Amino acid sequence: MFYLDGILLSKYTRFLNDKLKDRKISQITQYDLRNFFITFKNVNLHISLSPEFPILYLKEAKSALKIETAFLLNLKKQLTGAIVDSVSQYHFDRILEFSLTRLNVVGVVEKFHLHFEMISKNPNLVLLNEERKIIALFKSTSFEEQNDRVLLSNFKYTYPKRGGKLSPFDVTSSQFNNFSKEGSIISTIEGIGKIGALHCNSFETFQNYINSPLVGYFSREKKFASLYPFSQEENSEYEIENLFDIYFSTIQNEDSVEQSRQNYTKLIRTLIKKQHKIVTNIEKDLQNLQNLDRDKEIADILAANVYQLKSYSSQVTLYDFYQNKDIDIQLDTKHTIQRNIEKYYKIYNKKNRAIISLNSRLQEIFQNIEHLESISLSIEMVSNLCELQDIQKELQTLGLVAVQKAKGKKTKEHTVSVISEPYENCMIYIGKNNLANEKVTFQLARKLDLWFHVQNVPSAHVILSSTDGQSFSNEAILRAAKRCKYFSKAKDSLNVSVDYTEKKNVRKQKNYKPCLVFYTDFSTVIV
Repeated sequence: MFYLDGILLSKYTRFLNDKLKDRKISQITQYDLRNFFITFKNVNLHISLSPEFPILYLKEAKSALKIETAFLLNLKKQLTGAIVDSVSQYHFDRILEFSLTRLNVVGVVEKFHLHFEMISKNPNLVLLNEERKIIALFKSTSFEEQNDRVLLSNFKYTYPKRGGKLSPFDVTSSQFNNFSKEGSIISTIEGIGKIGALHCNSFETFQNYINSPLVGYFSREKKFASLYPFSQEENSEYEIENLFDIYFSTIQNEDSVEQSRQNYTKLIRTLIKKQHKIVTNIEKDLQNLQNLDRDKEIADILAANVYQLKSYSSQVTLYDFYQNKDIDIQLDTKHTIQRNIEKYYKIYNKKNRAIISLNSRLQEIFQNIEHLESISLSIEMVSNLCELQDIQKELQTLGLVAVQKAKGKKTKEHTVSVISEPYENCMIYIGKNNLANEKVTFQLARKLDLWFHVQNVPSAHVILSSTDGQSFSNEAILRAAKRCKYFSKAKDSLNVSVDYTEKKNVRKQKNYKPCLVFYTDFSTVIV
């Protein structure tokens, strides 16, 4: 989480004021429904109205994706070319106010106020004129929810109601100690949140909390960031300009990766379930076709007795030389005996073609399941954004995930991630997904390199490559086999069989999918 209570926000407001005061707005863009960029010279201010964490911070790069909304057009019309007079905070509330001045086309100076209400779940961005009437607003709450004030165009802007708390600068030592004993610090002191209150276990620490300089604090292990150093961990302090980017690029990317991983897992498991259902249906159809030989036998019996039978009969009793007994055979009275014989042969041939087709389809479905299981393993092993992008690329190729392209921008060529590990006089290359398997096996591996795969189980393709042309030691082979087992469905199993062979013995299967290969002349090691 990113902790930012009203006290820390007051320090951050002064930081923003120092950075943005007297700067001119050159551009305002919006790249999704809740994220805006205000561009100044050499500085971009990112405003996020995310209900989970509304925030604004200085950011170097801008998003390639852009959208246009009525609210954005209004902001651009009024504020493009405006100069920031000041950035201030409303008391110790999570409300920031940008005071701006602009010289309009007729040379008249106009004043505006842009209020960012950083209220969790209900953030608002409100543009006011000099009389503090609302010109435009991004409102995340409905009219009914704003029962203490009206947020509508042309209405006078009013702040949310305040709770009558004490300013942190007015609190005395005795008052603080009483509040601390009563457990009422949060309810009586303005701008302090839960974590701040827990940290301030004495009046001295409280004074330090409100008066100390602004410091970016980030703990990767705890996935926690703030503008105050709550503990003195090694490498935990960051420049304010970098803190937000570091936080969002790590924590939120991790959350995004995990959420995507769960979504893709659900998608693949659903597809595997559907494929198994198709297998069940095909096997039922094959079971129903098991008597196809009997149709041919009946046709043979009729053909052997064709000259003894009368046409247009409904039934005949003949000796069954296949089962050594008499049988009754049903006939179609509309046709001759010859046509009835042909009919039984046609039924046999039709069933035979159906069986061949169903068996071919069954083989294809089993390959699909094998492929999907390999993707499932790859998703399970995803640990970072690059590996997730490999999965996305394959799912896009299969048509399972839509390809998203930024308008007017060239899509960068995707680079497949591969694990490379040195061992003795060798390099071990590991593919954690199908695209990476394709790369290590058919791009990185040389003919005499050793290729590893867990027997009859989805696993990574592992290549053991000599760096000096020497033969492979038993220890190196065992190491590569263990890495192959680690990146497989059999990771937690005992006595796993891992096959290995020279890469020249590995071939792509017909109707090739990236994970499906066959190999010959292999050895097996148990790990």
